[in-house]
Amino acid sequence: MTVSDDSVHPWDRPDEYDLDCLQVLTTPEQILTGLPLGLATLEALCDTCGTSMGEGADVFVYAYRAAEAPRWSLAGCYCEACAPPGIRNPTLGTTEVLVGAQLAVVSLPWERRHSLCVSTPTRRSFSPPTRGSAP
Repeated sequence: MTVSDDSVHPWDRPDEYDLDCLQVLTTPEQILTGLPLGLATLEALCDTCGTSMGEGADVFVYAYRAAEAPRWSLAGCYCEACAPPGIRNPTLGTTEVLVGAQLAVVSLPWERRHSLCVSTPTRRSFSPPTRGSAP
């Protein structure tokens, strides 16, 4: 019995994928879940007041992705007292999001270390790339 080309799919041959062009439609919350945050000492510092936050702490995270960029960047971490009410000055051509989240610990065995990560993010404010002023 032989397999016809009709029953073989691209996902059956991952070496034939062009991984640089692979695209997936998802939400910012899904993208940010599990993203590493903070220092190697398992603490994150509030960007405004410097409060130290660890596993289980409630935080607010500002992240963005420029239209031409393949990845999201975490650009701000805030304690509950210092969290901005929303995205104050949206940037044209950039998707921006402010989420409330908890800090969790993820183990990276191949690097023999642990890291804080974003867990259970909930959207607080969002700005699409079509809104805002030029950078």
